[in-house]
Amino acid sequence: MITVQINGLKETRNYLKRLPKKIDKELKTNMMNELAFNLQRRMKKRAPVGQTGWLRRSIMIEKPTPGKRNVVIHAFYAMAVEKGRSNDMIIPFQFITQHNTAPEYPGHKVSKPNWINLMGSPASRPRPFIAPAVQSLRNDLPNVSNRFIRRALKK
Repeated sequence: MITVQINGLKETRNYLKRLPKKIDKELKTNMMNELAFNLQRRMKKRAPVGQTGWLRRSIMIEKPTPGKRNVVIHAFYAMAVEKGRSNDMIIPFQFITQHNTAPEYPGHKVSKPNWINLMGSPASRPRPFIAPAVQSLRNDLPNVSNRFIRRALKK
């Protein structure tokens, strides 16, 4: 499982803490929800689709916690797609057995993995979809935050 978390700058967080409650709620809840949804949408749009389409479908937003939204990827091979895979890549054996028995299952955390080597399997080139999605969202962040600040000030 891969977790992508967007954190603001320290100065931005300090500024947000001083805002009135209605603006605080608008930004910390509504804006964060929209940013998480937009990041999920952008990652799904960019994720390559293989035979099952599991990588794209495994990109989800976790249950929100106060001040935090996590976009997670449950496909164990997501980083191999993002960064490319070399011939000597190692992964937990439990992930392979889990995926082979139930590819649609979102997966579960493995506490004591047995690592295996994929030596001999063909290497693959990187097909980034996470980093470009985060970068495109980062470019839109000023417009999104301005829109939510204006909306909060109208209330």
